[in-house]
Amino acid sequence: MKIPIMSKERFKKGFFLLIFKVIGYNYSKVTPEPRENPRIVSLSRSALELLDLDKDAIEKDPESAEYLCGNKILPGSIVK
Repeated sequence: MKIPIMSKERFKKGFFLLIFKVIGYNYSKVTPEPRENPRIVSLSRSALELLDLDKDAIEKDPESAEYLCGNKILPGSIVK
């Protein structure tokens, strides 16, 4: 079974923030826009557990905010 992906070509840009339902797709493929001086304001231990991430390790790692906001891409991620 092939999982459909919503690509950038499938919707129109032109808004500062584009919010829409991704009907019939599992996710939309986008390139993150860099953020200046990102910081973590809050973390949910239960949400991090679903992603198999350790809250304490994230709080200690100075690069965590860079990864969580999309400034840095996690190794093994699909980037196109």
